Amino acid sequence: MKQSFVQIRKITEPPYSGILVYPRGTKAQIKSRINELEGLGVEGISFQGKLEIGTISILGKGYVGLQDRTKISML
Repeated sequence: MKQSFVQIRKITEPPYSGILVYPRGTKAQIKSRINELEGLGVEGISFQGKLEIGTISILGKGYVGLQDRTKISML
């Protein structure tokens, strides 16, 4: 299983940014989602799984969202 862990601030550019606003979104939406994730304590996302969206591996795809693992800061 292919895996890559990406720090949250490095997800602002393709191909990772497309996962945050799948199937499409604006730069403002990407920034808003990154800010929300940081506010929740998310440090990064682990892109792994059998399903691929473009070149990015993910755990799953639902009706209204994609699933991946995250690393959360325990403050």
